Amino acid sequence: MLINGRSIKNPLIIGFLSIDSNRQLYNEYLLSNSIELEEKINKRFYIYCYKARLVSYFSKTIYYEAINYDKKIRKFSENTLLILDKPISDGNSSLIEQIKDDSINKYSLESNNIEDYINDSRLLNAVKILTERQKQILYLAYIKDLKDTEISKLLLVSQQSISKTKKTALRRIRGELDVR
Repeated sequence: MLINGRSIKNPLIIGFLSIDSNRQLYNEYLLSNSIELEEKINKRFYIYCYKARLVSYFSKTIYYEAINYDKKIRKFSENTLLILDKPISDGNSSLIEQIKDDSINKYSLESNNIEDYINDSRLLNAVKILTERQKQILYLAYIKDLKDTEISKLLLVSQQSISKTKKTALRRIRGELDVR
């Protein structure tokens, strides 16, 4: 945009003069050099600048408030992680007790025949030499996919006992298969 033969690069002035009524008033002022028109343009330009600063202020305020709000939400969520062992309102139980799954008792020990799941004849012969307790633990560990602690609760023995029995059973199977 050119004013008095000079190029204008100020975006505020370019924005002000892009409004038709302001450009028309400026052109009238250039033709008449009237003080009243100059004061009218100055007043309009002051209002235009005030509105531009106000929009800029609100825009920056909204931007930084959004950042602060996001920080606040992240800090809150970090500080209020779910704690399962924390007592809930009644004071007698915890959240973990409320959501605990007692499905471990759904496994029946009556049909714990691991031999039905083995197709390899060498492995089947190796498993047949195990004690019933070793077969039962291997069945629960590998067929029912229970952890040692779950098996220990189910059989009412210690987790270490389950681990030792399972290790002994696997060692006997490896010995029968001549696997090292």
